[in-house]
Amino acid sequence: MKKSTHIESLIKKATRSIVLNAVRACALISIGVFCSCNSQTNQPPSKPPVVVEPPVAQPAIEIKLNHHVNNYARLIAGLDTGSYKNNETYLKFRSASNKAFEEFRANKLAPIETWRNTEISDTVYNSTTVLYPFSGPDIIYAYTVFPDALEYNLFGLEPIGQIPDWTEINQDSLISKLFGIQSALSDQMKLSFFITKRMASSMNKQDVDGVLPVLLFYMARLDLFVQQVKPIMLNDEGMVTECSQKNAVGLQIEFLQPGEHVIRRLNYFSLDISNKGFENYAALGNFIQSLQSTSTLIKSASYCLHEDKYSVIRKNLLDVSRSIVQDDTGIPYSFFQNATWSSRLFGEYTHPIAVFKQFYQAEYAKQFKLSATPINFRFGYSDPSSILVARKNAS
Repeated sequence: MKKSTHIESLIKKATRSIVLNAVRACALISIGVFCSCNSQTNQPPSKPPVVVEPPVAQPAIEIKLNHHVNNYARLIAGLDTGSYKNNETYLKFRSASNKAFEEFRANKLAPIETWRNTEISDTVYNSTTVLYPFSGPDIIYAYTVFPDALEYNLFGLEPIGQIPDWTEINQDSLISKLFGIQSALSDQMKLSFFITKRMASSMNKQDVDGVLPVLLFYMARLDLFVQQVKPIMLNDEGMVTECSQKNAVGLQIEFLQPGEHVIRRLNYFSLDISNKGFENYAALGNFIQSLQSTSTLIKSASYCLHEDKYSVIRKNLLDVSRSIVQDDTGIPYSFFQNATWSSRLFGEYTHPIAVFKQFYQAEYAKQFKLSATPINFRFGYSDPSSILVARKNAS
């Protein structure tokens, strides 16, 4: 009982002390306010010293790295240093892959990186979400133009594919498929875009198991750590949900940049994004609308967005995009000639390639002659190429 009484006494003393200190603080504040409000001089009241709190150290996020998935990505990119390193056929594949990708990096990607950092860095480095319709498995250009996003959303019609139990597959059998992947990539590395019919043909012949190997090839070559691959669908609200391979409409790849502990995501959707596709799959519209303030990339899109049967995705892109980087196959220039958008033009616009000659834009050509900034790289079908960078104005 004595011990309890003693503790109660200490608590009362501490309480009185806290109350007295609070009263004194209130009195000082009141005096300060009174003096400030009734001062007869023109001198501003003296400011109290600013107390800077020391930064609180944040605990590092521990991520258990999934080397099994990443090793598969490195294997199909020709970067394996494990069990395949002494296989002569694999060494030939690796040598060919190294040569092709280094030429692609030097001739196609490096000029874009320079242009990006010089001309549009304020746009691309503030982009956390990227939307890339009509992309197919083109993560390489999405990442090159927007290298710091947390989420990339790609759309195409090619099947998704899945990671096989590659440790159990005969080496020669697996390597033969790697040359199929290399062949599927050759058009883009030479021309800067996929030829859709050839890509579809390769996948229908089972030379390439969907878009996944192509995505993993590029991600490994970009030195990204591939953490996880999983099949996904969209629920009724348009949210990305993990599902069985059978029910999947897409795949999600979680990855990390070198030296980081931040999970980034690539979502690839094998979906029809024509007006009919939106009618048949209501969750698609909900998903697109959830991507408010996204950055959008449109390249080599077969001029789909010039046609009425793609009016729904076109309107959605204009609604949700904070910025749009596109070639002339994207949204027609007339949609940006209003107070909602500010735009800059890069490169040279002459005319579409012959198969799409009906989509020539006379006003677009006129504006390019007036105000375009030159570029030294190919971006899409046409060479020389044209790029429109549009930013939505503050309302």
